[in-house]
Order: sequence, then C-alpha cells, then structure tokens
Amino acid sequence: SSYPVIRGDLWGGPEDNSGKVETGSLEESAGWWFEYTDSQYGGSSAFSYPPEIKADSYDNFYGPLIKAYGGLRAHVEIRAGYEYPYAGLGFNLVNYNDEGMDISRWGGVCIVYQSTIGFSVELVPENELYVTEYNNYKASVARSTYIGVSDLKSTSMNVLDIPWTKFSQEAGWGIIVSQDNVLASVARINLRFNGSGGERGDFLIYSIGRLGTCAER
Repeated sequence: SSYPVIRGDLWGGPEDNSGKVETGSLEESAGWWFEYTDSQYGGSSAFSYPPEIKADSYDNFYGPLIKAYGGLRAHVEIRAGYEYPYAGLGFNLVNYNDEGMDISRWGGVCIVYQSTIGFSVELVPENELYVTEYNNYKASVARSTYIGVSDLKSTSMNVLDIPWTKFSQEAGWGIIVSQDNVLASVARINLRFNGSGGERGDFLIYSIGRLGTCAER
C-alpha cells in the first residue's frame, strides 16, 4: 500500500475495507462509522465526499470510501440555519441501541489525522439526555496542514495522544457530572465539527486507538 501504516489498536484506515472500528463488542452493530448533522434542528451543515465513491451492494458507503483513500476523507461545511451548527462522524461502542461500555482503562484516545479545520473528540454516555443533557465531555483537536493522499509519508501525519485529563464539559449548561461516571458507560465516540457558521475544511482521519497505541506498525 502507498499509505503509511500508522494505526491505533481500534481502527486503522489503511487496513480497513469495511468501515468498522473494532471496539471489542461482540455485537455486529458495533463500530460502524456514521455521520450526523444539525439537519434535525433546521440546520444545513453537511459533509461532501469524493464524488466517485458509491455505496456497495450492502448500502455501506464508508467501507468503499476508506478502501479508496486509506481513511475517512471529506469536506465539511458548518452552515447557518441552527443556532449552534454542527456536523460529525461517530461510531457506537456496543450496539445501535446506545448501550454503554466502560472505557476508563483506555487512559484516553489517540488519533492520526490531517485537517484544515479543528474538531473535537466527544464522549457520548449511555442515556445522554439524562446524564449530561448533551453537554458531553470533549477534547479539542487542532487544525493542521492537509496534504491529501498523493505521496503520503509517515511525516505527513499528525499523531495525537489525548489523555482523559484533556476532556472536559462546558460551563453554564447541561448537567455537570463526574468524568468517572461518564467513562464507566460510553455509548459513542464522535468526531464533532462545529462553530458559528461559515467554517469549512478538508480532512482525512486515518486511525483511532486507545491512549499511546497510535504508532508505526
């Protein structure tokens, strides 16, 4: 492969043909990448993907995308229309029913990426509405240069370790809850892009793992 094999222990794009993160759950519905946006609130934020990529016969889009580009490649636009516009990509840890998993022993997460727009890694607890009222623990990921998929080398990748100490809730809204309670039952991990509207950027997400596992393999 022409892609650098830098991966964490949960998911590495260059080695994935199905679009599925290996979370450790035995349930088939765990780990599949999906997108979500502010459209349910009247917003218009959106992702656009390489136009040649089509869903396969099982209606799986992210598998073909990852197979073609060695990761999640897209353009994102955060648009006006909702007061707090957003768009994100995520995966369930246990199943589609948003059951939680104890990830406290992970110590944090690592991510390998390129992105011209900043985003957050978000921990979504089981029973999100009643636990945090959507004010979830998040950690910021800074924007970077974007090289794309031509002539990629290991040095072109941003490898970031994010310990749990970097995750926090926002002040002034939702329910403030101890991080230990959240880590004991996380249902989804999201990569969330948001802003005031007008932000846009290109990104490639290559790998995700537990803290300290994103390395050459």
